[in-house]
Amino acid sequence: MPAAMPKRLNPRVWLLAVATFAVGTDAFLIAGILPAIAADLGVSISAAGQLVSAYALTYAVGSPILAALGGRLAPRRLIVLAMITHALGNTLCAVAPSYAVLLVGRMLAGAGAAMATPTAYLLASHMAPAHRQGAALGAAAMGLATSTMVGVPLGVWAARLWGWHAGFWLVGGCSSFALLALLAGGLPAVRSAGTLALKARLAPLGRPRVLLTILPQLVWTTGGFVTYTYVAPFLDSTGIPAAWLPALLLVYGTGCVLGTQMGGRLRDRFGLRIPLLCCLAAGALNQALLAWAGGNLALTALAFLVWPLISWAVWAPQQGRLIACEPENPGVVLALANSVVYASAALAAVVGAALLPVIGFAGLPVLGTLLYATALGLVWRLDPAG
Repeated sequence: MPAAMPKRLNPRVWLLAVATFAVGTDAFLIAGILPAIAADLGVSISAAGQLVSAYALTYAVGSPILAALGGRLAPRRLIVLAMITHALGNTLCAVAPSYAVLLVGRMLAGAGAAMATPTAYLLASHMAPAHRQGAALGAAAMGLATSTMVGVPLGVWAARLWGWHAGFWLVGGCSSFALLALLAGGLPAVRSAGTLALKARLAPLGRPRVLLTILPQLVWTTGGFVTYTYVAPFLDSTGIPAAWLPALLLVYGTGCVLGTQMGGRLRDRFGLRIPLLCCLAAGALNQALLAWAGGNLALTALAFLVWPLISWAVWAPQQGRLIACEPENPGVVLALANSVVYASAALAAVVGAALLPVIGFAGLPVLGTLLYATALGLVWRLDPAG
């Protein structure tokens, strides 16, 4: 008689959520303190926005390369190294006396995050049977989602009280705590890429099937980030007082938490294609709502809830699609998926800065609507994984 399939997740998966919480707080905090950084360092909002690009590009370029280079390390050792690097990067940001030093700190933190997040997902995927992998990936992503609900509002609040440096001290503390939790709790032994040559580990990055599967993700994540990067000045342009920003970020974080759990369950129940198509359609409509809401606080709050819910709900199906493309080398394609998230964050910061003189802050969610709709069309018509 076959053994009963386990219903509960391995509790150690939540250690990975602690690590992704630290990384997520770091990634999303800066959007809320961008005006304070610009004012203190004497640079423009557009120049301060390039700190997002520096972090994101380091992550985007570094994630698949570091995953390949670290392929000979056991994943549990790689994630410890990642959290050390991430903590050091944020400490440098916290003590940064100038824009140049802050830029270097952001790049170092980005390198740590580039190793940490995909490794966390890889470990999570090995902690659950096939029928529960969506839930395990959702649990690991819960740290990222919770960071937007708890870590980011706290960071913005700390920055308002004690200056923007305090936000980075908070993130550095989160990274150090995550490191201690991982060391104390223990993680399962997962086989590394071992004897695979570097060229073999990087091979999936050039395969057309993988690239066409990842293309829609680049488009829809850019659509989400193009407004989020400039969320503080965007809200100001609508007439919503800056004092509401921490509360709206709390609403945004709630949507993140709900989205991670919804995405994993939708993947386990309905597969990969249908949840993705439905979420992208809803994402386009929600960006349109954000553009139409103007200064209406209630409608803006609703859009802030649905916006991340959609963004996170697509994550588990997309990871499943990429793993299906490269079942023998999942670490590199999961790193690529995370790389694309941050490449799109960098792209959104650059595109947003370039178009601001033309469309203004109020036009950013309109651009987001168009990008979500384009991604929907790509998945429907061209995506080989669809």
